Amino acid sequence: MGSILTATATAAAVLLTGPAWAQVDPKVAAQCKDARDFVGCVKAFTTPSIQAGDELTPLRGAMKQVAARLTSGTNLRDSTITFQPVIDQLALVEGSFPESLAVQKASLASRLFNVMQSAWDLQIRAKSYQLSEYMKGEDVYACEVLKQSVDAFNSAYGASAINWSYTKGLFGMSICRVPYGQLPLDYMYPIVIRILNEGSISPAEIASREAQSKEADAKRQREKELCKMGPWNRRLEEDPKLKEWAKANPSAAKEAMKKYSAKEGGKENCSSIEFNYSNFFNN
Repeated sequence: MGSILTATATAAAVLLTGPAWAQVDPKVAAQCKDARDFVGCVKAFTTPSIQAGDELTPLRGAMKQVAARLTSGTNLRDSTITFQPVIDQLALVEGSFPESLAVQKASLASRLFNVMQSAWDLQIRAKSYQLSEYMKGEDVYACEVLKQSVDAFNSAYGASAINWSYTKGLFGMSICRVPYGQLPLDYMYPIVIRILNEGSISPAEIASREAQSKEADAKRQREKELCKMGPWNRRLEEDPKLKEWAKANPSAAKEAMKKYSAKEGGKENCSSIEFNYSNFFNN
């Protein structure tokens, strides 16, 4: 036992004096001098720890990749392979970061994706190919079956994400005609893609968007304040030199105000400010 400790101490001494560890922080060396694995101890102190955001980066990347593939129109017959990167990355981190946005969005998207696959299978079985053959711009389905997939999707989502209904046919039959592009699956795809895209946003980007939102709110509020001042007072606020001149020359400023207000007064519309900023993040 004593020989092992001696050997360890000797190895530590060699490392401390060797060129490879000449730059080791003395405080770190002091903490590790009695450790059995001196090299491992030093690495533990000097290797940057992996942050949660770093560990979630692969999951965010997978979500972004899968969202792009689904957007391009991947057939659900082949989409199990398409969605697999999200499932694989989620399995690695969901236990460690259950409260993170990326994990929550990936979990939700996975549940909804499973419903989509079932809905695709139900849609195939619910279609009346013989009756659809004679229709233009629409197909005939057993719509009660389609409604089941809608209910399952809304249940997995936790809210009424899809408002899809149908009108029963003659004698209360559940057979109905559905226009192209208005099947339940057509509404499910964009929702899953949106959720994947939301989960792929990094914390830095979220912070940046929040900062932009606050900046836009402050700018909108300032615009409203200036607008309510009226044309002349707004001009004074925006031009400090003119404001000083107006204070020093009240009579001349009064005449200038009359002329300016007559010219610009009808152009002020404070209500339009809300419209200008309402779609700030939708462009």
